[in-house]
Amino acid sequence: AWRSAEPAAPLAADPVRDEQIESNLLWLLSHVDKDRDRAAQSQEPAPRVLQVLASFANAMFAFAAHLAPTSRQRLAAPRQAEVIAMLRPGYPLLAEVELRKDEIDAPALARRYRTLPRDSTAAADFYRGVTRGLLALTQHAATLVLTEIGDPAVRARCTAALEVWVASVEAALAPAAER
Repeated sequence: AWRSAEPAAPLAADPVRDEQIESNLLWLLSHVDKDRDRAAQSQEPAPRVLQVLASFANAMFAFAAHLAPTSRQRLAAPRQAEVIAMLRPGYPLLAEVELRKDEIDAPALARRYRTLPRDSTAAADFYRGVTRGLLALTQHAATLVLTEIGDPAVRARCTAALEVWVASVEAALAPAAER
């Protein structure tokens, strides 16, 4: 379930900033959707999809970090290593995620998946567990981004777009794991 994206204190709408955040967020979502669709149609969908999802988590953390210096909430730039450590009890396979300069090493994650026996339960469990962990990481960063939007209508549109995207990834988990 998506966590609330309400700011800690009510923010006044800043139409220029709010629109810029919304357009950047929707641009990122449209690109990750295209990349995920291409990856899902490839010869090796699972490692490619993991790579796309890891790259998207990196992009959302970069987006949140970009907003931090001008944060009206006085938010600090999030560090993925800290968030991974915080989320690891609920998503133990995040232990498989390697970081380079506080970014997920997406190619290393794909290589790690490829070491697992093809069509094995271990591979399916790894894929599902890592995907859910990457979604949790992405949601954490996206929530920080959403709290920077002052206009409740813009925040609601962005939240809805993210919810739809997360639901589409979760819906694809079962069929992808059976391939």
